[in-house]
Amino acid sequence: MKVRLTLFAEIPIKSRPVRIQMQRRLMRNVRATLKDLDPELRLTDCWDCLELTLSEQGQEHWALVRERLARVAGIADIRPLETTELADLEALIDWVLSLQGSRLAHRRFALQVRRRGKHDWDSVTLKRRLGQAILKACPGSRVDLSNPEVSLNLVIREQRVELEGGRIPGLGGYPTASIGSALVLISGGYDSAVAAYEGMRRGLRCHFLFFNLGGPAHETAVQHVAHQLWLQYGSACKVRFVSVPFGEFVAALKHQVHPRNRGVVLKRAMFEVADLASRRLRSKVLVTGESICQVASQTLENLQLIDQQAAQPVIRPLATWSKEEIIVRARQIGIAGLVEGAPEYCGDLGEKPAAKAREGRVVYGESRLPEDILQRAWASASIRHINEIVSAGAGVAVPEWSYLPKDALLVDIRPDIGRGPVPGSAGHKNCQWVPHYQVAEVQGEWPENQQVLLYCDQGAMSRRQAAYLNSMGERKGLAVGVYVPERRPPGDASEPGVQSSRK
Repeated sequence: MKVRLTLFAEIPIKSRPVRIQMQRRLMRNVRATLKDLDPELRLTDCWDCLELTLSEQGQEHWALVRERLARVAGIADIRPLETTELADLEALIDWVLSLQGSRLAHRRFALQVRRRGKHDWDSVTLKRRLGQAILKACPGSRVDLSNPEVSLNLVIREQRVELEGGRIPGLGGYPTASIGSALVLISGGYDSAVAAYEGMRRGLRCHFLFFNLGGPAHETAVQHVAHQLWLQYGSACKVRFVSVPFGEFVAALKHQVHPRNRGVVLKRAMFEVADLASRRLRSKVLVTGESICQVASQTLENLQLIDQQAAQPVIRPLATWSKEEIIVRARQIGIAGLVEGAPEYCGDLGEKPAAKAREGRVVYGESRLPEDILQRAWASASIRHINEIVSAGAGVAVPEWSYLPKDALLVDIRPDIGRGPVPGSAGHKNCQWVPHYQVAEVQGEWPENQQVLLYCDQGAMSRRQAAYLNSMGERKGLAVGVYVPERRPPGDASEPGVQSSRK
């Protein structure tokens, strides 16, 4: 079986050395992506396409092959080809009908014929005869040259016939890693995940840099997102996942920096550490998910202040995207389920952040922080191949309670900003407030055999923290669940119970 992989339109128009380099990179990526499905596949380099020949093993896994090829950057579309030896005109028409007849019933179709060599008939005759045969054999079919539902492309070279019966859309863009390496600042939300995808699709080998603001559960959630992006769209390349513990910095930030300037100071600090990580990984640019004026730290004035700390160019693929467009793309690429409901840790730094922070006040706030705090954070960073990260808490059941058992310890893990009373907790005596980024440290102080219920506004943060704590298995008798107050209509005094057990 042959498959024609049409190149992204901008690749063939490059200069010859650049085009050859990109095609070779794409061939390596295709082989790496399909090596477990068909180790014997063959690739032929053509001017504007690659021709992929699958062995019998690859043909048996055609559904998976097609699915993976559709996620390889650099391929505009995928065109499966059927081939045969030319006998006579009637036999050729019967062969086409046997392969495509079932697809053409009650559908609009168009024919394209290209022919090279000497034959007893010309291309116009073949097209007319084949069209008549399809209309007769396929009820409800009709010709539509402007907007066909099915396009049949027939190529005849001497006595060899190729039939292209359909086109499968590809990812487009440049082959991953054909442009260079980038470092993506990933937080686990929609924006940074979609920005990483756009970077891969544009030819960047994207390493991931994660600043841990929410403890082990936060890192677990982000690992899921990064690993899924790599697995789906960049697994042909070796990629690193860098995790930098930033809890100490955030704690110092809240004590030493004015609330209005904390967001800008945090982003500037991240760029300083990103410069150290870039040198280690030899990446050439930074990629972020920032969108102009989406939040206060992303106004033009604040972005200018933040970029002052960047030693490398900063690419913002989503700079002009709306939040709705970002969410739509996240759903299209299959990562919306992983990032939906992800808590915004950077939004927990202070009320009324400055939309136009003043440089002098930002610099003054930075001067109040310990001089070596960023060096200590980087010294504690971990760098691993993304395929080696193990997501703790995956598949661990998390019981959810819609009411508060009498002896349960209720732990409010919301940040202090705007924190009100926990709904339904009036009169409950065993309560604590522990910010999400300190849960892993404080859990050692909880009594043995204690039932613990975590609470946050949306439930996403508390579920992740509970899954992580339950997966560790270090505290015998410690059962951690989440408290999700049941929203009942007024006047409904029925006793709620355990709602579910999530995995």
